[in-house]
Amino acid sequence: PAGDFSMRNIDKNKYTLLNQETGKTITEMDESQAFREIHEGAVYIHDGESYRVVKMDLESKMAYAIPFNGNYYTVAGDEYSCNPQPEGTAVEPDSGAVW
Repeated sequence: PAGDFSMRNIDKNKYTLLNQETGKTITEMDESQAFREIHEGAVYIHDGESYRVVKMDLESKMAYAIPFNGNYYTVAGDEYSCNPQPEGTAVEPDSGAVW
């Protein structure tokens, strides 16, 4: 029975991603994951197929996507920290990753 439950989706607030062209469910996920992965404009990959999210309805907790044939996808960003410097202070740019 443990295989019937996902630990990633224990939140009661579920969002459903639908294929807007067919009306079929692509996937379901909890609210926090939905805001990261299926927001409007996101490119979401599921079972090797790419979809572009065209609408996210917060009231119905539904997102709508269409098949996408582009050569990119979106990923959730990391948290950032800010270290304010006094005005006029020169700071070397970070050589962190570019997404």
